[in-house]
Amino acid sequence: MAVSNESALICAILNRRQASTVDLAPPAMAAAVAALCETITRDVNDAVYRSGFATSQAAYDEAQRALWLALEALERRLASSRFLLGDAITMADVYLFPTIARFDAVYVTLFRCSARRVLDFPSLHGWMRDMHLMAPGCLDVDAMRRSYYLQLFPLNPSLIVPAGPTAQQVGLGNHPGLRAQTGAPAFHLRA
Repeated sequence: MAVSNESALICAILNRRQASTVDLAPPAMAAAVAALCETITRDVNDAVYRSGFATSQAAYDEAQRALWLALEALERRLASSRFLLGDAITMADVYLFPTIARFDAVYVTLFRCSARRVLDFPSLHGWMRDMHLMAPGCLDVDAMRRSYYLQLFPLNPSLIVPAGPTAQQVGLGNHPGLRAQTGAPAFHLRA
């Protein structure tokens, strides 16, 4: 048995399991998937943390520049594609989802990533809603918000947990994703 808290490693291990019916990094796309995963990790997933824990204006500004350029590029990509690399879900989608799902509820305020919200990116927001529908019950926005606001004392010394936004307010309620409403093909992961 192996133990790890590195999400990239966990995703790769789970993808290699023989029981999986979906290959999140098919050989023909492996290089593109790896490159996009690296970009997402550096310019989105890590950039929100670099923003939140920045100790200088210059460090914060650099993290924000990388973050917003990356989100704009992802928005353009998703404007013409069901998933980040085409019609099939890949590891890149899995890498991006947790950060995007937490973005409006946590990172906008606690990590000072407040220039825009995921709600301001229509294609990215629709993608987030669809990704959430593929794994119902895997995300508890209220618990996530409590965890961040209570555990990151340096960023929230008062330990006050804001009342929102809720799952409904960030667009992760019990309603179809934007793309589902427009007739985009349904996709479901099989266990």
